[in-house]
Amino acid sequence: MLRILTALTLLAATAPASAQTGGVANIRVHLAQELPIYGFRDVDVSRLSSSQVLQIEQIIHSGREDSNIRSRIATVIEGGLLQRLIFGERR
Repeated sequence: MLRILTALTLLAATAPASAQTGGVANIRVHLAQELPIYGFRDVDVSRLSSSQVLQIEQIIHSGREDSNIRSRIATVIEGGLLQRLIFGERR
């Protein structure tokens, strides 16, 4: 999974700016439709960083069980335990 995220990050960093904007914008539209399925109805997709958008997209299409997908998405959106302790809640 780390390799896929690294590859997506490198791809996003090397793509032309117009392609990055269109690609991430399209993914945001997709996430706005998919996140409610996994119980994230109150997430404002426009406030997610490009990195979060790409991570969540990869998680959704990972082929894992729904409960595993839910917990991984929550970690990306809310941050891990250490991030929450240092920076506080993101919500």
